[in-house]
Amino acid sequence: MSVCTPKSFDLTGKVALITGASYGIGFA
Repeated sequence: MSVCTPKSFDLTGKVALITGASYGIGFA
């Protein structure tokens, strides 16, 4: 992972957050 790409990191971070939230809700 490159630290020189905050935009890409932010995008993947949001996707991971959304998928993680829906994943947790699905299991809840």
